[in-house]
Amino acid sequence: MMSFLVLFTSCNQTKEELKNGHLIVTSYYWNGRIKEQKSYIKDSVLDGSSRLFYKNGQLEELRVYKNGLPDSVSTFFYPNGKIGSIGTFENGELIGEHFRYYKSGKMETYGYSNKLGAEYSCNYDTSGRITFERGSIITLIIVNSQTDTFKSDGLYKELVQFASPPGIQVNKITLRIESANTLPYEIELPISNRQAYYSRKFNAPGEYQLSHTVYYTRNRSQHFSKVLSGKIFLK
Repeated sequence: MMSFLVLFTSCNQTKEELKNGHLIVTSYYWNGRIKEQKSYIKDSVLDGSSRLFYKNGQLEELRVYKNGLPDSVSTFFYPNGKIGSIGTFENGELIGEHFRYYKSGKMETYGYSNKLGAEYSCNYDTSGRITFERGSIITLIIVNSQTDTFKSDGLYKELVQFASPPGIQVNKITLRIESANTLPYEIELPISNRQAYYSRKFNAPGEYQLSHTVYYTRNRSQHFSKVLSGKIFLK
């Protein structure tokens, strides 16, 4: 059963309401419209929905907290109601795609990050042209080892993850493997959900050179880039 206690403070400009173990604090503008509404648990820790409003009643920001940290989707709005930014938090960190927009609605910033280390962001001018890039579209994670040395009977696994910003589309990723013991060969990695996965059992000890080539479309033009070159040692 829901229980609540309502308290008014500061000449009715702030209201405190106890609901299901959360303290809901609502403050108001002089015109009586809500200015902000936040939800707290013990020791003034934010938990639950937090809303900010403009003086005209338009929602300015909607954010969800969990034990004091942003969690779930967070959205900022301009006074005209258009989205200014949107992204998803998990334990206080941005995860997945996040966007920032100009007041016109055109994209200003694109970002992508995940728990495994992939991180990329870029800025756009008002015409949609990329003016600045940070990080790498492509990130390589060796799944089954923290080092580059593997036992000869072990299975090598890698995960290639990438961002997909507007204006750039990754079409294909290939892996070339070279060693002194075998002829070089190249394979295409299957792409799904912004990632490509590869595993292989190496039997012959020695040094293997790995090189990845990324084929992508940027503003309708075809490009390719050799990245993520590295070595693994089998003993």
